[in-house]
This record gives sequence, structure tokens and C-alpha cells, in this order.
Amino acid sequence: DELVMSRPRHRPLLSRGGSPAPSTRRETAKLAPRAVDDRGLHPELCESSLASLPMIVWIAGPDGSIEFVNRRCSEFLGLSPGCNLAASWIDALHPDDADRARYDWDCARRGEVALDVEWRIRRADAEYRWMSVRAAPVFERGLIRRWVGTCGDLEDQKRLETHLRSSERVAAESLTLLETLQSTAPVG
Repeated sequence: DELVMSRPRHRPLLSRGGSPAPSTRRETAKLAPRAVDDRGLHPELCESSLASLPMIVWIAGPDGSIEFVNRRCSEFLGLSPGCNLAASWIDALHPDDADRARYDWDCARRGEVALDVEWRIRRADAEYRWMSVRAAPVFERGLIRRWVGTCGDLEDQKRLETHLRSSERVAAESLTLLETLQSTAPVG
């Protein structure tokens, strides 16, 4: 598989004749001599790209064991470099979410379908944060080659939702009280 890199400005990837545009061929040629690991990835390119993302990114093997986490994940969890997350990722989950998380992940892997769930994950400072956890299988010749996943922080959204529900409850109670007062107030 050929990886094509382009700069942020808009450039055609294909020439009018349908072949790769000259600028695309140059970018592709720059990647050609790089070593490819056993997962079919350019390690330096992937790690630097994934490290720059503002969300947690992870890669798991076909069996679901974690093989890579980006720097954001290591910082969030407070992991030391080289820490093996393969067996201990479940320990980072809120105890009330751990069994469901195991079940969710097993179902996704067995069914070879994408995962889209919300779990609470313990941050390095021991605070649990609601996270949107998504993963998708990457297939090669009909078999899962790897899983690519992300975790996005939902804690602020969850707090706003709780605050909104509380405000709606207070408004409903206030309206009921006002209606009661109006119905019992003397007329005239």
C-alpha cells in the first residue's frame, strides 16, 4: 500500500490524465526508502503524526491486545515510556465500567464491527473522566490486520448535560409552584 502525503494547501492528487500529479509523486517518493514495520506502517511517520493529535490514539493487534498508544495517551494515563498497556488497560477504567468495557470490546472483536461507547477512564491525577471510545477494524484480504482506536474527553459535555437536567428540573418545579400559587390566590 502506498501512502501519499500532501501539504495543508489544496493541490490535485491526480493530473488531468488520471495519473498522480507531479507534486504527489514527489511526496510519495520521499516515503519510499523508509522502513516499513511488520504491521505495514512507517513507524516514524505514524508516531510523529499520532503524537501531534489532541486526542488519545491507540492501535491494537487482531486479538485486541494494545500494541501502540500515542504520547497523549501516555500523558493522560501517566504511563512511563515503554509501559506495557496490553494487559492493564482495563485497570484504567472506572470499576463500574470495567465489566461492561470487557464485554463491549469482546463483542466488537468477535463481531468484527466498530466500537462506539462511553467509558470513564482514570487520568494520571486519579480523576475519572468520561471518554468517547471508538475503534474500527482494519481489514487486509478479509482478515483483521489491526484495530485503530481513539478516545475523546466527554467530561465537560457530561457535566453540562447534568447541569442542564438540573436546571430543567428546577424550572419545572418553579412553574408548578407558580401555577399552584396562581390557582390558590384570591381573585380580586
